[in-house]
Amino acid sequence: MADPVCDFCMSPKPRWSYDCEDHATNFIDTPEGCVLTHSIGAWAACTRCSRIIDRADPLVLARVAAESNLRRHGVPVTKDELMEYAATLEPRFVELLPKLGPRRKPTPEEDSERPALEVEDLPMQNHNLN
Repeated sequence: MADPVCDFCMSPKPRWSYDCEDHATNFIDTPEGCVLTHSIGAWAACTRCSRIIDRADPLVLARVAAESNLRRHGVPVTKDELMEYAATLEPRFVELLPKLGPRRKPTPEEDSERPALEVEDLPMQNHNLN
């Protein structure tokens, strides 16, 4: 199993965990078709993202997540494009933040057995992907 990462910015070795009920998170359009991602259990967070979560600031969290995601994939973007991408993430974080439990240290089992993001294949349809 891969080493745990922050579920928001993908930083290695997240220090915090937030309990959350399992739920569908997003439709993603891939070359293989449209997929639905699921959040399973607690969300892991690095110290920086944890501070943002505890401030309940979905806009800043969306900007951090967008920037790290684009950087990780080597996608060159302008500041305007980055802000546009962050704007698509912000409503998801507005919905997610109230569902998260209080910050806590992850258990050793969570550190070693944390499930990967599950993906369910869906038939290609007209989904609002933004």
